[in-house]
Amino acid sequence: MYKVICPTDFSSGAQSAADFAVLLAKAWSAPLVLVHAYEVPYSDNLALARLIEEVKNLSEESLLKESKRIEGHGVQIQTEALYGNVVSVVKNLADEDPWHTMVVMGTRGASGFAQELFGTHAAALMARLRCAAWIVPEEASQRLPRRIALAVDGVLTPSTDRAFANAVVLAKRLGARVEAIHIHSRDEQPHIDWPEKEQRIRAHGLPVEVRQAPDVEEGLLRFLMETQTEALAIVARKHHWLLEMGHRSLSRMMVFKAEHPLLILHEDI
Repeated sequence: MYKVICPTDFSSGAQSAADFAVLLAKAWSAPLVLVHAYEVPYSDNLALARLIEEVKNLSEESLLKESKRIEGHGVQIQTEALYGNVVSVVKNLADEDPWHTMVVMGTRGASGFAQELFGTHAAALMARLRCAAWIVPEEASQRLPRRIALAVDGVLTPSTDRAFANAVVLAKRLGARVEAIHIHSRDEQPHIDWPEKEQRIRAHGLPVEVRQAPDVEEGLLRFLMETQTEALAIVARKHHWLLEMGHRSLSRMMVFKAEHPLLILHEDI
């Protein structure tokens, strides 16, 4: 049985992610696990244990309040207040059964301390999680997407094929249409074997569109707007075209700036 994990820091951005997560859990008939990770400054005095217990109690109270806020969808909601860094805590929970786990995490589009804290964690989890993950901007529509764009590049392996198949399965469960989009910059030469690779993508039942743009980010955002696509999906790997654009991480920028949920798929799941 699938489960949906949603870490929260109780901010408005995290609440938007929880609203999305409960809808996702309902679509999958899956339990929803609300998680809050907490830490306290290191100290070797006897008051440390008391402080940790107090913080844990406050975390559990806040989790209970948040679970009551989103109840009423017919979804079983569990809460976990766990000591540690949010990235490590969520990864450990997801690694228990990555094949049947989805993580939903919020991020802010505006600048500020909350974005630096929670947004950075969202970006870090993109690289470390082995399960599918949804990154939900605070400004995103609070409904499940009905049209998903899967950004693809010219690097296709058997593992990538499994990720494509997973995208089709996930979209079908949501009643959503998923289509592949390939953007290449004007300075980039098209892959010589692209027609063969396009056939492999279409073999999964995925329609494919190829576009040229001044840069990849601009092309993707324009495609999303023109087609009224409601979510963007990418396959996470070490050398993905969105993860390596010069000295900046384009995928992190997408997390911080996009108004659409971002679905991260992994090649080994």
